[in-house]
Amino acid sequence: MTRIVLCMAFVLLISGCGYRPLLKPQSSTIEAVYISRMDNQTAYRNVGSSLLIALRAHLAQKGIRLARDTSDASLVLDIRVFSISVETNAIFLESNRESPAGQNWRMHATVRGRGVNDTDFAAPEVFSVSEVAEVSAASADTAVLNDRAKQLLTDALAQQISLFVLTFQTE
Repeated sequence: MTRIVLCMAFVLLISGCGYRPLLKPQSSTIEAVYISRMDNQTAYRNVGSSLLIALRAHLAQKGIRLARDTSDASLVLDIRVFSISVETNAIFLESNRESPAGQNWRMHATVRGRGVNDTDFAAPEVFSVSEVAEVSAASADTAVLNDRAKQLLTDALAQQISLFVLTFQTE
């Protein structure tokens, strides 16, 4: 009888009381991320490659690298940039004249993540980033995504995605 009680106590000690385990589970850290799809659905070229460069830099700051395939990745991401829009902002000077200040660019993307061993992606997260790129008076009427605006947008989006990656880590 005492042997049965000792066995039951040992099993409860190892497995926990039903509410939480007594032994701390192994922590899961993301060491590498694989991008299964980088889909640029906008009319602007090279947004995907600019985003990958910025994402690689932001993840590296957190000790995470981009994997070449799923075999050495901890997390798989599916990224879709679905729109880039612009508004031209103007400021009013004291002389009541309008002076173009800049163009407010917005980039909208969805990101879905899943563990390497999972078969389904989690529900997509929608990200919207906004940056102002200064423009000259001559080009204020034309909405051209210049390299500086593209760099600002992709960097801001990469920062959001790198924070999203960290949500997949458990402590």
